[in-house]
Amino acid sequence: MLVSALTLVVAASPFTLGAPVQVAPVGVSPSIDCSPTECVVAWIQYDHGPEQDACIRIATFSAQKPTPVVSLLTCEGGSPSVAASPSATLVSWSTGKHLMGTAITNGRPGPIFKISVEQRADSVDAAFDGQRFVLVWSTSKQVSMLRLSPQAQLFDEKPVVLATGRDVSTSSVGCAARKCLVTHVERPMNENQRLSAVVLEKGVPAPTPIATRALEGIVTTSANALVALSTESSQLVRTTQEGRSLVAVERTTRMRDLEAASFAERTLVGWVVEESGPKGIELMLLPVDGQTRGVVGASLDAEFDPSFATADGKTFWVVTNRWPEKSRGDWPTVVVRKLTVP
Repeated sequence: MLVSALTLVVAASPFTLGAPVQVAPVGVSPSIDCSPTECVVAWIQYDHGPEQDACIRIATFSAQKPTPVVSLLTCEGGSPSVAASPSATLVSWSTGKHLMGTAITNGRPGPIFKISVEQRADSVDAAFDGQRFVLVWSTSKQVSMLRLSPQAQLFDEKPVVLATGRDVSTSSVGCAARKCLVTHVERPMNENQRLSAVVLEKGVPAPTPIATRALEGIVTTSANALVALSTESSQLVRTTQEGRSLVAVERTTRMRDLEAASFAERTLVGWVVEESGPKGIELMLLPVDGQTRGVVGASLDAEFDPSFATADGKTFWVVTNRWPEKSRGDWPTVVVRKLTVP
């Protein structure tokens, strides 16, 4: 699948980044996650131009079957989210009227089912906490949650409201050791945009201190500890549940579209560099000790909207949108790379 590789160095830890492999000739908003047996990528594809309905397509691949197998999922829905358990992979999305989902097993999607009736649901995100899927989404006024079984069957009878506020958006969830951390961005009246968070333990929410004045934030894990990563101006800030906030990397340009994937003590972090528009993606291995500033180890020019996944902490899959070499006026492609940590 990956025919060539380039060895790069991040601080004292090298990683190998493979050549890009095209998953889709046209696509936006890709999302990926991996179980121990397979990886699933989902994205939005316009088959006949932007005037047509957006269709969600999926691709599955594995170490034994490295060539992505693409199939059509639905032509009704927005940006998909992908989360994997040992039993199935949950793909979820909003139609504007309902939250919908399907379970992928052995490379095949099951029946599409209704998760919740929620109009104007944005920023759908999901994670597996070791026992259940935790699905979160935001509207303009609140962040809500539902849990599903490892087989992607509904567990909660109705959504649980995690937070309310003014102009709420961009929710993200990460889980470790049966706890989850949910972050969301809100803009209170006459105040600057800020990042807030809620801890979930056995489905019970509790607010927790988190970084403020953030442009956006995501949740990842490190050594089974929940970590929030957020952009504050040109800095990437790492915050644990104990409230410790550390600068992981500092840039002279704006950073956006944060993404991360973790396993045990290894965390891959990426973001889009903004210079009068998206310039490209930078990749970094987050230092385990939380004290050392990270060093950028790779730059992917003319790429954006990253999504990462790993099932073992040694192999990471990096999915991005990539502009065609000739013109950025065309629709971007969806590509995947294999990143290996020794």
